[in-house]
Amino acid sequence: MFRLTLTQEFVRETTATESHAITLLRRTVRRGYDVEAATDGSVAVNWTYRRFHPRDENRTLTEPRSLTLTPQILIRGLTEATRRDLELIQEAGRRARFESQSGRQVVTTGFHRIPPAASARLHERGFITDDHGRARLTLPALIAMHAQDHRTHTTTPQGWARPSDAGHAGAGLNRPGRRNGLLYNGTSAALCRCGALNVHADTRDEARRRARDHQRTATAQFIREALTT
Repeated sequence: MFRLTLTQEFVRETTATESHAITLLRRTVRRGYDVEAATDGSVAVNWTYRRFHPRDENRTLTEPRSLTLTPQILIRGLTEATRRDLELIQEAGRRARFESQSGRQVVTTGFHRIPPAASARLHERGFITDDHGRARLTLPALIAMHAQDHRTHTTTPQGWARPSDAGHAGAGLNRPGRRNGLLYNGTSAALCRCGALNVHADTRDEARRRARDHQRTATAQFIREALTT
């Protein structure tokens, strides 16, 4: 279950089931809206709404709108060990089941068995759900795993430096004082954990924009390919 927050002329809050949330996300991607996933399992959607001017039909008015889906149980503690268990369950598909062993509920995935304490922790923290005896990953867990795979960062620009430090000739900025003979290098790299993003930009702000664009593109692809009703 999600808390749905729609911001337009006013703010409206309601709830959404997983199937409703998936329908909304697939619709936003079809319409080309900006979609960003977070490691706590939430999703933010932003778009620009356009409408005709009430007194001049040749003009249009624009206003920003947003929709946020926040899981009732935020995803926390997505460690490497937890991811391994979740990936086992995901790969097992319908073979992943909840079973009672020695009075305790465990998740079995065919040849593998997740210990009772780990099974209980995955269930209580909202990573998995009991779907008529089948153990499956929740939508917040899938979103969080995707967001973790696409964590980005930008590098710190070199700043002021002497050209000779980089093997270049030239006097640099010819002013008296501390910057005499220096050149400014504001280049910053944008990189993603997935390895698909490794670009350089003239400024760090531009690198951050490239990183955010990559995250939005990756999230839209995730919704199109991984989320099915």
